[in-house]
Amino acid sequence: MTHTHEELLLDRDGIPVLTNPVRKEKTASNQADYSRSYTDGNSAEDIAARLLSSHTFMQHLDEIAEELSYTLREQVEKALQPVIAAAVSSALNDNTAASTIAVREQLEHALPDIIVSTLQDEL
Repeated sequence: MTHTHEELLLDRDGIPVLTNPVRKEKTASNQADYSRSYTDGNSAEDIAARLLSSHTFMQHLDEIAEELSYTLREQVEKALQPVIAAAVSSALNDNTAASTIAVREQLEHALPDIIVSTLQDEL
């Protein structure tokens, strides 16, 4: 909280009265003066080159690129998730699909060892 030692001017209801308002014209002219002083004698290419050579600007650019990359990756994953799930489901539900045959063959080869191992653990 900012403390000032000035007395506040209050209206009859006790509400502070604004005594030093900022005028719109003044703000617009100050902004124009600032813009002119910043760009005087510099082309857009000069300003862009200065920004791109700034370490701080490049750090911000890297942060933005990283955030955009992460967001894009999330959006792609969300968009592809239902399609991939449907494709996997379709492939596994098809009894004649090569994937089903491969899984069945692997189970046929692995089950004897799994059964023996389970029975030995139980005894």
